[in-house]
Amino acid sequence: MQISHSFPPEVSPSTIHVPDERKIRLLIVDPQPVVCEGLRSIALRSPLIELVGVCWNGDAALRFVIHTKVDLVLLDLRMTPMSGLELLWELHQNSISSKALVLSNSEVEEEMYESMEAGASGYLCKTTPPQEILRSILAVASGAKVFPKTFVAQSAIRRPRRSLTAREAEVLNLVSKGFSNKEVGRVLGLSQFTIRNQMKRICSKLDASDRTEASTIAMERGIIRQ
Repeated sequence: MQISHSFPPEVSPSTIHVPDERKIRLLIVDPQPVVCEGLRSIALRSPLIELVGVCWNGDAALRFVIHTKVDLVLLDLRMTPMSGLELLWELHQNSISSKALVLSNSEVEEEMYESMEAGASGYLCKTTPPQEILRSILAVASGAKVFPKTFVAQSAIRRPRRSLTAREAEVLNLVSKGFSNKEVGRVLGLSQFTIRNQMKRICSKLDASDRTEASTIAMERGIIRQ
């Protein structure tokens, strides 16, 4: 995979001392303990990085970021009950300034696009060499975008996605049946605040003024069934 970034390629871990206030405060989020340990060892190679936490799911990560200063979140997308994509949207909706770098099991173009739309600054495959993962962390923290070059070219001409994700359709289907945000959250194992934010995105995508109109539009388009 070719990576597009603006961070100098010669930058590498070293033994120089870096004041704590200048270090990149990194949070690792992945459901697999073995992966977390591997990423932890990669992060500890650089004196430029301070590992502030490791979470195994999106819910714990969101709580952590709300209460702790984090410069960059390194996350997987496929987590439960809150997926990595939902975590990205939650960070965005809550105006959390932490940058995000996705580390996925495979290169899926649609996942890359959804991640970028949700605010991620980069997307890597877990087969990426450790040194490149480390450089990408530094690059994203410095403000660069780290996506495959072929994807960057395609995304520049692609229109913004307006269709609902599978989870958004699931949420709207329950809402259309009269479920409250709290009840939908209980069914899906999510907080009512997550459901509230998802409904805002759903209404925006469907150009609906409220949940009732969103449900009507979705049924007319065949997105959900009555």
